Amino acid sequence: MKAALIDDNESHRAIMSAMFSCIDTYPSHTIDLSSYDIIFIDYMLGEINGLFVAREIQRKRPEKKIYILTGYDLSCEFDVIHKNDIASIRKALEIDSLSNH
Repeated sequence: MKAALIDDNESHRAIMSAMFSCIDTYPSHTIDLSSYDIIFIDYMLGEINGLFVAREIQRKRPEKKIYILTGYDLSCEFDVIHKNDIASIRKALEIDSLSNH
């Protein structure tokens, strides 16, 4: 299984890459994701909403398993997430604090 992380924050990508060597990391959603089985997408992806990106990927490639990573409460997005079979993972810690340990 191949996994990709899309996050516009360079330090977040570096930390996740160091923690999980099996994940390829990218700063943008504009790359070819066809070879990945699992895709992790940051909710606040610069100028674009990660949930929008997730829905677009699901529309084109419904077999992909997609997870939204966020420190935000996504209860207001519950219907969209549930309807599109997208999972969310809440960031329990500030990811930057992990690099200090």
